[in-house]
Amino acid sequence: MPTRVGDVLILRTQRSFDVSRVALVTVDGQQDLKGKADSDVHSFTDEEAAVTFARSIQARGMAIYVRHLDTNAWSRFR
Repeated sequence: MPTRVGDVLILRTQRSFDVSRVALVTVDGQQDLKGKADSDVHSFTDEEAAVTFARSIQARGMAIYVRHLDTNAWSRFR
């Protein structure tokens, strides 16, 4: 997905248990959270809470991208 600075990226997995990791995109084209400080990445076990938090840090007019790590499927919220 063509992420841009100011978007929010949510990485989701259900392998061992449901977890979502949420962080601001800081580099155009960012696809993962590698190199992010632990303090910049927030973890949630509730998907709705992850999306609510993502909306609170999303820059105005930017998107929220969700990448499901188990299937590599992407979705986008506005």
